[in-house]
Amino acid sequence: MNQITTDIGELCHRYATTGYAILRTAIDSEAIAAARREADRLCTLTYSMPEADRTNDVVLLRHLSEAQREGITVTGDTPFIIGNIPAYSIFLTHLLITPAIMQVTQALLNCADPEYHFSNLTMKAAGIGPHIRAHRDYPNKYHCPAAPVFLRVLLCLDAMDAANGATTVAVGSHLHEGTADSMDDYNVETAVCNAGDALFIHPCALHGGGGNRSPRQRRVMVAQW
Repeated sequence: MNQITTDIGELCHRYATTGYAILRTAIDSEAIAAARREADRLCTLTYSMPEADRTNDVVLLRHLSEAQREGITVTGDTPFIIGNIPAYSIFLTHLLITPAIMQVTQALLNCADPEYHFSNLTMKAAGIGPHIRAHRDYPNKYHCPAAPVFLRVLLCLDAMDAANGATTVAVGSHLHEGTADSMDDYNVETAVCNAGDALFIHPCALHGGGGNRSPRQRRVMVAQW
C-alpha cells in the first residue's frame, strides 16, 4: 500500500480553511482493481443475505424517496449503501486503514490513535444514481460524538466529477457550525477525484452531491473516525 508523499501540513491547512482536503493516490492501481472486484462481490452478496442483515446493513435504490431518486423509477435490488464493511470484507477494511489514509486522519484529528466509528460502501449507479442533499455530518444519526471531533473519509473506487455525482462542498461552511444555511450562501467546490484518491470532510462542512446520469459508476468507501 502507498506511503504518503503529500505535504501533510498543506492538507491540514486546506482542511482547516475550506472544510475538506483530497489525498491523491491513497491506494495504487492494483488495489483499485481488486477493490472494484470486491465491491462487485458485495453487491452480489446482498441478494443472498438473510433478511435481517439486509435490513440492518443495506439500503436499496428503490427504497429511497422519489425526491432523492429525482423521479427515476428503480426496480430490482440495486444497492445504494452496503454498511458495516468489516463484517463483509477484510480486504476492503484493510484499504480503509492504509498507512497514507491513517497518517492524514491522525494529522487532521490531531490524534495518534483515532477511534473507528463505522464504514460503508456507497454507490451511485450509472444513469440512476441518486443525489445526496446538502447536509452536515455533525450531528448524524449513525454515530455522533458530543462534539464535532471526528471526520469522514471517502476512498474513491472510481473517478468522480460533476457528471457522475461527485461530492460538492460549501467552502468555509464548517466555520459556521449550527447555522441553518444553504449551499447558495457559499462558494461551492466540486471534489473532483481520481480513482484511488481519498477525500476528507470536516463534520461541520455543508456538503452534498448530484445524481449520476453518466454512463460511469461512482463508488466510494466511507469511514468515520
